[in-house]
Order: sequence, then structure tokens, then C-alpha cells
Amino acid sequence: MMKNGPIRQLPQQGSDDAAVEAMIALLGELIEVIEAENRLLDRGLPASISNFVDRKTRLSGAFEDCVADVKSQKVQIARVTPARREQLIERTRLLGAITGENLERLRLAMDASQRRINAIMTAIREQVVQPGYGANGLHHGAAANTSVLGAQLKI
Repeated sequence: MMKNGPIRQLPQQGSDDAAVEAMIALLGELIEVIEAENRLLDRGLPASISNFVDRKTRLSGAFEDCVADVKSQKVQIARVTPARREQLIERTRLLGAITGENLERLRLAMDASQRRINAIMTAIREQVVQPGYGANGLHHGAAANTSVLGAQLKI
């Protein structure tokens, strides 16, 4: 279940194992959020209206901080148990795969939204005829000012 509480931070002091355990938990939360967003996108619902974007951003920022701690050797992966290290590597691989799926689903959702917008704009353009006279010499009149919904437009 997706949590909306504060983002987990690495322990200020303590063992590298504890820090890596916190990273693994953070990755688990991020994976959970992205999987939930993917399920929403699979149902054709817009992910942008949910709190997924904010939560993903906050979790990703916290993960970037973790990576910075590893790069600066504040946390040394080499000192953790092999089992914990393998768990971190596996969780990172899973995140990469799920993130790739998420990017594809988001791209498809944006494409679908663009197609809907284009269809609406095309329908509007087809309904809005410039006022004037047709080839038969008759004035287009009220029909020219009728919208897709049948309401009068003020042109």
C-alpha cells in the first residue's frame, strides 16, 4: 500500500548495513508508487491528477541523496553483507525495469491525450464555418454560428 508520510532518510550515524537497509526500503516505496501509477495508467486513467507525481518526485529526490552518500563514501556498499548488497542490486534493477515500463505507459497516455485533443479540435473546426455566402449564393446564417454542442457561438 502506498504511503504518503515523510520520506525515509538514511540514518545519520550507524552501520552501513542500516543505511543500505534504509535505501532498500526507500527503493521499495518508489517501486510501489510507480507500480500503482502503472496500474492506473493501464486502466486509462490520468496519473497526473493523483499524488503520484509529487510522491515519485519526493522519493526520487531522497534516492538521489542516497546515491550521493554512496558516491561520497559516507555509505560504503563494500562493507555491507553480501546478501544485503545483492538485495540492493536486485531492487535497483527492478526499479530500472519498472521505471522503463512507467515511461512507456506515460508516453502512451500522452499520445492518447493528444489524439483526443486533436479529435476535439477537428470536430470544432468542422462545425465552425466562416459566415458568408455559399456557392449557391445563400447566406450560411445561423448554421454557421452553431457549435458542436448545438449552442449558438458568438463570432
